[in-house]
Amino acid sequence: MTPHTAGAAIDPDPTLVPGIYEHCDQWCSYCPMTARCLAHRRLRARQAQNGPDAFSSLEDVIEFTREVSRAEGRPTPELDALLSPDPAVQASLPEIDDPLDDLASRYEFETMRFLERRHWTPPVRPTPQPSSIDVVAWYHVLIQSRLARALARSMEAARGRADRLVDANGCAKMVLIGIDRSRAALGRLRGLCDDQRVASLLDTLDRLGPAVEQRFPAARAFIRPGLDGPIV
Repeated sequence: MTPHTAGAAIDPDPTLVPGIYEHCDQWCSYCPMTARCLAHRRLRARQAQNGPDAFSSLEDVIEFTREVSRAEGRPTPELDALLSPDPAVQASLPEIDDPLDDLASRYEFETMRFLERRHWTPPVRPTPQPSSIDVVAWYHVLIQSRLARALARSMEAARGRADRLVDANGCAKMVLIGIDRSRAALGRLRGLCDDQRVASLLDTLDRLGPAVEQRFPAARAFIRPGLDGPIV
């Protein structure tokens, strides 16, 4: 399938909030801001063209993300490197080797096992409010992936790219939100299902959350456009 690149011109719609999708949880079904999000608008257009399964590969997802960024005039050097045929360019991306990433990966794996044990399957259609187990399922991958991105940006900042701290703190903010919501959801599940596994997941998050806050002390105060503060 050829990556979709049509319509990459800058969208002039003044109701859109620039970059609102950069540090969101991507759970569009429960977001009140989808009408003002360019990524959601482009996704719906792609689904109308290709069907509900809008992407057939990881490369499609990366190209879509690049397309949305180009439509807002945002550079995508990391994504460009991922798609580069030059191994040297791909090797320039920072390699994550960090205990925080290990802990997040452990939580992701433990949660996957928990969901398998509970025979969890994604809801066919969104409910008015997500169930507790749906919340746990939604955030367990996001926590690990966004933390990896935050750590990568932090490494780049330490190498002289101070501008990378903005994205690092934005990603870390989303990690903390995911941890908060997952902890609350797991708390509601205690006594209702495999309590030992729930307790283990909570223990992992109880260690991960403070460690993320210590590593990214400015993350909690980070203001995500259109999501944490007034829209300008």
